[in-house]
Amino acid sequence: MEKHFDYDGINLIPKMCIVKSRSECNTGVKLGRFTFNIPVVPANMQSVINEELCIKLASKGYFYIMHRFGVDNVKFVEYMRSLSLYTSISIGVNGDSYPTLEKLLKNNLIPDFITVDIAHGHAIKMKEMLKYLKTYFKESFIIAGNVSTAEGVMDLEKWGADAVKVGISPGCFTPNALVKTLKSNLSDSNFMEYEIKRLNDIEINDLVLTHKGRYREVKAIHKYENKNILIKINDLEPSTPTHEYYVINKYDKDFVTDKNIEDYAYWVQASELDKEKHLLVKM
Repeated sequence: MEKHFDYDGINLIPKMCIVKSRSECNTGVKLGRFTFNIPVVPANMQSVINEELCIKLASKGYFYIMHRFGVDNVKFVEYMRSLSLYTSISIGVNGDSYPTLEKLLKNNLIPDFITVDIAHGHAIKMKEMLKYLKTYFKESFIIAGNVSTAEGVMDLEKWGADAVKVGISPGCFTPNALVKTLKSNLSDSNFMEYEIKRLNDIEINDLVLTHKGRYREVKAIHKYENKNILIKINDLEPSTPTHEYYVINKYDKDFVTDKNIEDYAYWVQASELDKEKHLLVKM
């Protein structure tokens, strides 16, 4: 039987120390033209990082990435520059990111670091954005993600990323969340039988409806004892903070149709949903 572990089930086993003092150890990491004290960075999530923390980290020699939700990146870069601090911003890949980048160029506010931050980074829109950045922001250090496969890492590097964010968290709905399944894999679509099952009742080999409207066979089941506070959104089942929702920006709603929705919609973690900005897309 395959067994899965999480951080609660694994300990690091120390070996003999070969240094006489911690002062002999150098944990610095070099990114682009800068060297930072430790190879650790707070997540660029709205619930984790803000302008005040960015200033504190930058002034003490630590790396940060400002989140991209509700942030005026032009004003942020300008303000950090006025404090003689390095600049590190986040952007998306949709149409609303390009005008911001054009304003940065026009005002000669080239960020030291640009992180292209989307839920599924191994995507054609990421390729297009990286091509744009490598053309017009040659002096910026470009970070791209998130990806969770070796192929994704290699493609993002090939497309121009200087560094790649790896790792997509296992956010999920609660055990009682309802999932649409196909009762039998019949070749005749006119006689397909469907069943609504609780997430907790899903079994190996079940055919589950995915967010892309296709049925896929369940190959493995992972159960995570998530201790985080659940988030309630509208009339949906509560979800973990890392569960992703498909959304569009409110100011785009008049331009979105069934045919072009993929040009506007993107995935956002539950903890980063903003009722003033986002509209959920019904799948």
